[in-house]
Amino acid sequence: MNLLEIRTEVRNLLQDTDATNPAFSSTKLNTWINDAIRNACMDGNAYMKTQTFPVVSTIAGYVLPWDFLKPVSIKNPAYKDLDPITENASGTVYVVSGKPTWYYVRHGPLIKTTRANLTIYYTGEFLVPAAANGYMYEVTTGGLSGAAPPVYPTTYGSSVADGAATLTCRELVSKMWSLILVDTPTIAGGGTGTYTLTYFAMDEGLYVDTEAPNFPVEKHFGLVDYACARALQSKRQYQDASVFYSKYLSTFGIEPKGGDKNAQ
Repeated sequence: MNLLEIRTEVRNLLQDTDATNPAFSSTKLNTWINDAIRNACMDGNAYMKTQTFPVVSTIAGYVLPWDFLKPVSIKNPAYKDLDPITENASGTVYVVSGKPTWYYVRHGPLIKTTRANLTIYYTGEFLVPAAANGYMYEVTTGGLSGAAPPVYPTTYGSSVADGAATLTCRELVSKMWSLILVDTPTIAGGGTGTYTLTYFAMDEGLYVDTEAPNFPVEKHFGLVDYACARALQSKRQYQDASVFYSKYLSTFGIEPKGGDKNAQ
């Protein structure tokens, strides 16, 4: 389902079918639907994504994509799994083979730059406005920034043109995930080549009615249940809300959190 279809199903279940005077605005329903997507990704591993990346000589660390949550697997060019280890593993003997055999993932400082006029920015950089607004912006199309700052969007995942560059709104974070390979490729090679990373990712969410979530279509009704729960909760109909919220948790295999108001 896309955003319009999810919103329509929510209205049908809530019997909110008066088009001229709806009980819940489209803006509010969209917010709840996007909250459902975010929570399902973070708490229910709803969206799995695969990407390839090159491993080159003598480089052990690789910055992972902004939407990375946790790894599922990492395969070498022969499509064999690397084994995960803990960051501070001790007492283990590693064979110096020139081929990465183990890996770990850790948080590291995220470098952010204050956006400036008429400056070249490259894809993958993160910028913050001169006047902080609680968000950061990923350069998703590199280029020369404009002669004046753009009107920064404050909707997670939405984009704005900045001169020749394109900036995409992201949540403001101080750290980012990095992949560290153990037994780094040597200058002689051996471990270099294209590796495949499969990971649980954060879905950007839905912002226009023609978009659809990236995670499995069979779980889209979980988004409907979450939005219904939030809508009923806003009307203090807690018992009815808890029924929908329980269905949402079941859909994504999420354990209820202590003190969760939605579970009332």
